[in-house]
Amino acid sequence: MARATLIHNTTAGDGHPTGGELRELIARHGFELAYATTDEDLDKLLQDPGDLVIAAGGDGTVGQVAARLIGRDVPLAILPVGTANNLATTLGMGRAVDLLVAGWATASCHPLNVGVARGPWGEQPFVESFGLGFFAHIIPVLSALKKQGDEPMLRERQIREDRRGLRQLLSTFGPRPADLRLDGEPAPGEYLLVEVMNAPMLGPRLHLAPGADPGDGVMDVVLAKEEDRQRISDWLHSDPEQDPGLQVRSTRRVEFTWHGDPVHIDGDTWSDSSASFRSGGVLAHGEGAPVVVTLEPHSVAILVPSR
Repeated sequence: MARATLIHNTTAGDGHPTGGELRELIARHGFELAYATTDEDLDKLLQDPGDLVIAAGGDGTVGQVAARLIGRDVPLAILPVGTANNLATTLGMGRAVDLLVAGWATASCHPLNVGVARGPWGEQPFVESFGLGFFAHIIPVLSALKKQGDEPMLRERQIREDRRGLRQLLSTFGPRPADLRLDGEPAPGEYLLVEVMNAPMLGPRLHLAPGADPGDGVMDVVLAKEEDRQRISDWLHSDPEQDPGLQVRSTRRVEFTWHGDPVHIDGDTWSDSSASFRSGGVLAHGEGAPVVVTLEPHSVAILVPSR
C-alpha cells in the first residue's frame, strides 16, 4: 500500500469538503494516509512524507507545500478546494476532487518551477507571481474586506467581489517608479504594475499572462504604464479570463532597488511597515535595498491526471 501525506488547509474556499471526507476518499483508493493541517509544522511533517504529498487547499497551500519539495523525488498532487485555484486550473485540474483522486493511478508528472524573491525579507518562494504596483497595494485591501464579512462567500461570488474591488480601486492608483533590470537589460520607468508571472493567472482568476507556462524554466514579466490604464480597466470590466494585451517580457532574472513600497509574493504583501519586515529594521529615508527574482534550478513534480 502506498504511503501519502495530506496537507489540508481547513479554512480554504467555502470549507468543503471536510478533512474527514478527504481522508475517506483517499483511503478508498488504497493509500495509507497521514493527515495534517497547514497550521502544523510542515518542515517536520514532510521530512518523511511517503510516496506522495497531497495539498488540499488553494494556491497559497500549494505554494507552501511545493516550496518544501523542490528537487526531491516525491511528487505533489493537488486537490483544488480553495477559491481561485489558479495553478490547478492551469495544469488542467479544475475538476471535482473525487475525479482527481481516481485519476492518480494513471497520472503523469509535470514539472513546476518555483520562483524565489530575495530581498530585505530574506528568501521567499512563490509559485504564482511576484509583483509591485497595483496588485501589491490592493491585496491587503481585499483581504481586509474579506475579514469584515459575516461568513465565507461561495467561491464564484468571492471572485466576483474581488474583481469588483479591483475595478473600483484602479482609478485612484498612480504609477510607481522602478529601476528594473530584466536579464541584466535596463527597463526603468513608472509602472502601474510589474508582475513576474510563473503561471498565467493571479488573484481572482485574472489571466494576466495567458502564455505563461509554470514548467518552462522562464518567467513572464507583465509591464503596464499609465497609458495602459484604460486597457486594464476595460479588461477588468469585460472578461479578465482573456488576454489583456499588455507588454510581456520573458526572462530568467529580474532585479530592482526596493524603497519600501509594497510588493507581493504570491498572496503575501511586504512593505517597510510590515511587522514581519520591521523585525529586521525599516529602511532609512532614501535608502534602497536590492531585490533579485529568479527561479529555483530544480523543479517540483506535479501529479496530473489525464483529462
